[in-house]
Amino acid sequence: MCAAHAAYALTDIAQAPINFLLSSPVKPNIYFILDDSSSMNWSYLGDEVMNQHYENAIGYRNSLCNKIYYDPAVKYPAPVDTNGNAYADQNFNAALYDGFQSNSLKIDLSNSFMPWRNATTLPPLPQNTADTTYVSDCFSAFASCNVDVNPGLPNTPEAAH
Repeated sequence: MCAAHAAYALTDIAQAPINFLLSSPVKPNIYFILDDSSSMNWSYLGDEVMNQHYENAIGYRNSLCNKIYYDPAVKYPAPVDTNGNAYADQNFNAALYDGFQSNSLKIDLSNSFMPWRNATTLPPLPQNTADTTYVSDCFSAFASCNVDVNPGLPNTPEAAH
């Protein structure tokens, strides 16, 4: 086992609820938590993005301020499907807007990348289709990262990095 995988070493898992095991040491338990709150639609992570007014500002487009923004120092493996197979690599000039929806709108990342899209962006959020729903992915103290309210850094189509 390599050192990088030492944290994944085998351990004993409790075979019964904790209340049945009180007379013996409690074994580790596993929690599987899914967060389906509206913040999962946001294109930023970290309260400081909103607290420091980084929306539509340089900090929004920096992994040091926005914890889910692209960091070129990190290698991002392709996600896997329910069978454990990696999703196909995206075509840089025709990347899926939603990489988990094969019928999603395609974006040319060489000239049409935008950190977020909503009703106020130009071009606007794609219209809904029969099979795919597009939702605004940027919210702020100003309601929806509206460039007219906070003109710090225009959210216009540009080349992705």
